[in-house]
Amino acid sequence: MVRIHVKSYRGMSSPYSVITTKGRWVLVLENDGLWVRA
Repeated sequence: MVRIHVKSYRGMSSPYSVITTKGRWVLVLENDGLWVRA
C-alpha cells in the first residue's frame, strides 16, 4: 500500500489517521489497529 496523503486527527476518543491510496480512503484506528477501506 502506498501512502499518498496522511492526515492526523486528534481531540476525539481515539486518534485515527486517514490515508488516501489511489483515490481510496482508508481509516486507521491507532488504538484498535482497525483498517476500514472505502
